Amino acid sequence: MPKRYHTNTKMSFSSRRRNYMLVSHRRDQFIEFIKGLLQPSFVLDALAESASNSWAHVEELVEEYRHEAPGEPSRLRTAVPSLGIFHTALPLEAAWRSFDARFKVSARRFVAPSFNEIREILNLAQVMAFERSPLKFVSFDGDCTLYSDGKNFDDAALAGQIERLLAAGVTVALVTAAGYGYEADKYEKRLEGLLRVFDDLAVPADALRRFYVCGGECNYLLQLDRDVGGAATLRSREATWDVTFEEAAAATLLDAAEASLRGSADDMGLAGARVIRKTRAVGLIPRVPRREQLDEAVLRVQDALRACRSSVPFCAFNGGSDVWVDVGTKREGVQGFQRLLGIRPENCLHVGDQFLITGNDYASRSSCPCLWITNPTETKRVLADILAVVDGSGVDGRRTPPVSPRAAGDAPPAPPSAARSRAATACPPAGP
Repeated sequence: MPKRYHTNTKMSFSSRRRNYMLVSHRRDQFIEFIKGLLQPSFVLDALAESASNSWAHVEELVEEYRHEAPGEPSRLRTAVPSLGIFHTALPLEAAWRSFDARFKVSARRFVAPSFNEIREILNLAQVMAFERSPLKFVSFDGDCTLYSDGKNFDDAALAGQIERLLAAGVTVALVTAAGYGYEADKYEKRLEGLLRVFDDLAVPADALRRFYVCGGECNYLLQLDRDVGGAATLRSREATWDVTFEEAAAATLLDAAEASLRGSADDMGLAGARVIRKTRAVGLIPRVPRREQLDEAVLRVQDALRACRSSVPFCAFNGGSDVWVDVGTKREGVQGFQRLLGIRPENCLHVGDQFLITGNDYASRSSCPCLWITNPTETKRVLADILAVVDGSGVDGRRTPPVSPRAAGDAPPAPPSAARSRAATACPPAGP
């Protein structure tokens, strides 16, 4: 006799969303789109002849997208619906030529251009774009960007690069999830190696004051200065920081987040997991973290908080060994600096490692150009190119040609429409 199945069995969160969520949360649609364009050239062993044309075509699509009229979707918007705002033109063909000259990608026969290589080419194009839109502000994520996950800053060479940015007049900020309130000594401990180099180099006070720390994504602002003994020290700038949230609404948001995280811990059998509640954040810390379980907890809490329809923005992310929900995001943090310093988005840059939807750098794409890196070593590599642009020598020792006329067209850049701005807030761009 055939087995009978009950039709009223309660489906799990993962079962209900398997077909569309768990496939996409570790993908970037724009990079996948570019991979698809390059694949035929690779299969036909024609990268050397045709890859430049493919990148020139993407460059054209980006410019068409940047100038699209309201109600008239561009080809790129149709192909990659999740795309948000490109804050600058991207010289993608020039970036490909530079990258290929360095790493001879077009000479390969068995290994196609990878996700990470396309990500690096997009990064390089964004750096080259600052030859046309001068760089005035750079923000960095902390863990896995300036220092190893959970560790403190200890790289003298990286510290030297940051000092060169400050000396060139660029404002630099650490924009981090680490939220110690206005306890400056705790941030200074994380940045001990950087501050030591600043003291050893006797960085002038005016340059030091161009370095900031924004903690808790966007909630706490501190500025570097010299103490009475001459040492570099962080001081609270709470009085000048205009990023604030209504306390009762923030508490209600965190209540819902805490309930979701506790539910995730129970459902996934995370015995011994701790839930930590702070003023502006709540976190889940398993004893033995697994990436898939952390991602599941993030996606659950994102879903629960969207259902709350709170007026308070939030960031729910996989921190590598834990899950955190913060009041506010790095979008608000970067935009706060833009107001404080009077700087336009196209003159800003955010560098981080978490640009998937389970990461806390994701929201910053709505506020400024971004570079997606994977570790502090790669941060140093992109900083070498950034410094070459800032000092005027250019990437590879030469200036990048402007975006081609066929890509740019004759129309001046149009401000993003209200519809695009709303879409970017809900789903930040898949490109840097």
